[in-house]
Amino acid sequence: MNIEVKKINIHKEKNLKLIENILKNWFTNPKNLNFSEPHIKYPFSFKKWIKKFYQFDRFQGFFLIKKDWIVSFIIIEYLSQEKIEIKHTSCKPNYNERGKNLIYFIKYFLKNFDKKSLNQIIIKVVKNDNILAEALLENGFIKKRGGLTDQYYKNYKYL
Repeated sequence: MNIEVKKINIHKEKNLKLIENILKNWFTNPKNLNFSEPHIKYPFSFKKWIKKFYQFDRFQGFFLIKKDWIVSFIIIEYLSQEKIEIKHTSCKPNYNERGKNLIYFIKYFLKNFDKKSLNQIIIKVVKNDNILAEALLENGFIKKRGGLTDQYYKNYKYL
């Protein structure tokens, strides 16, 4: 898989403008917004998105780039030293490899970032996102049923 992972500073103004342009384009369809963040109402408001996700240092952003195109935007929230939650797996609309992209990113993240104390990854998936759910289950994640979303988690004792 020829995907480049690029860490981005989501607190810089120029990066926010790029993210805003990408997400406004991707979230013209309410289904795409719902897959990424079911708690944000349609129509998409980048200002609400910023207030909810970008004001704190515990959030970190990544682009997945394939053939010079940004195909995924992922936000990680550090819940504690031991736990992270992958908040968003926004993808180019109709991009059906989001499950593969997310698994690729998780493996990349575990290989390349400081994870000495990390012991759990949590991902919330909208109930009807079968592509993402299937990819997580195939890669050892455990499903815990919820309201709007099901939670998938994987424990790591020693990475």
